[in-house]
Amino acid sequence: MPDERWETDPQKMAALMLGIPGASVRELRATTDTNDLLIDTESGSVFCPGCGGPVERAGYELQELEPSSAGGKVTRVTWRRPRWRCPSSSCATETFSEQSAAIDAFNEQVSDANRRFPLRPAQSPPSDWRDHLEQ
Repeated sequence: MPDERWETDPQKMAALMLGIPGASVRELRATTDTNDLLIDTESGSVFCPGCGGPVERAGYELQELEPSSAGGKVTRVTWRRPRWRCPSSSCATETFSEQSAAIDAFNEQVSDANRRFPLRPAQSPPSDWRDHLEQ
């Protein structure tokens, strides 16, 4: 029987390894010198920042996070960042992108580490995740 301190859920393990609470890896593409990860985050309750009312999903945008190093490879993480639409005709906010303190903290920590220990340049081109925008 596994020790209770061990995590066995793959999504929770990925979130722990990335250090982004609520993150789940949607896809991993590996080359000889890179690991490209496409991640989603849990949205929870989202309300319009303009009027405070309910919102509707308006698709996604892709945000590249700070690259890091793991296992001798450059790790590039792309967040499939949710976009939202306010359906209220009286609200000035039409659409907006989700904000994430966890993503901001990840970028800050990785940027600091990259300043201290610069990454070697990746030879492989970044993955094109545009086919995942509407799924």
